[in-house]
Amino acid sequence: MLPRTLLATALAAVAALGVAAGPAAAKRHPAKSKAPKAQKEHRFLATFEATYKTTWDQPRAGGGGNCSGHSWVRGGGSETWTVKTRTPQKVLIWKTGYGLGIHNSWNPQGDHGDLEAFGVLTRDGQVWTDTEPGWCGGEFASIPMFPNPDCGTRLPEYRLHFVGTETYYPQLEIAPHMRREKLGFTNCPIQLAQPLTAGTWPKVEKALPAKKVLGKAKEVKVTGEQAWDNADVAAEVGYTTASSMTWTLTLTRK
Repeated sequence: MLPRTLLATALAAVAALGVAAGPAAAKRHPAKSKAPKAQKEHRFLATFEATYKTTWDQPRAGGGGNCSGHSWVRGGGSETWTVKTRTPQKVLIWKTGYGLGIHNSWNPQGDHGDLEAFGVLTRDGQVWTDTEPGWCGGEFASIPMFPNPDCGTRLPEYRLHFVGTETYYPQLEIAPHMRREKLGFTNCPIQLAQPLTAGTWPKVEKALPAKKVLGKAKEVKVTGEQAWDNADVAAEVGYTTASSMTWTLTLTRK
């Protein structure tokens, strides 16, 4: 029979071997990897507003004439186009491999849907031919190039959704039930810089702040803005024009 001292030493050695063997045994039986978690979908109520403005000016130019009179051409005008949502709209946002995904509904399996937006579009503009008498006749007059201008105010309604991957821009399409309404202008001139097109909202992109959207911020605001002009060709074409667009998307977490 071993003395007490030797017996205690042997038991301690056996215990130490047991502790050392634990991790090695665990390595032989690795735990199964957990399945990846589904992406969390964040619910928001969204409001949207945008303003698109243009002003243009065609200074008096020309001056050709004879003893019967002289004539010049001048013009100018402006356009203000606003749009906004009247009530908060349901939006679902989640993380994707390329950025954020946006769904215009709280039902991820449902139709992508569109947001409802309403606008006010006002335009004025005219081009005149000014005349002055010469040394043998003529008269002072301002003759409009568009005698029956179709300017004024329009009230379009839109289907709104956001397009993009890493950056997004609002796309506004006339709502189907407004197709028979008087939405466009005829005989109301406007001059725009490249690459703008009359009657179309320009594409202004902005990245969504993923950390804020996917974080805990109660409210997230995203603003896109851009400006255009024709300063580089104004002297060549005979008119100046400048446009600007700003849009703001406000997301309130629910």
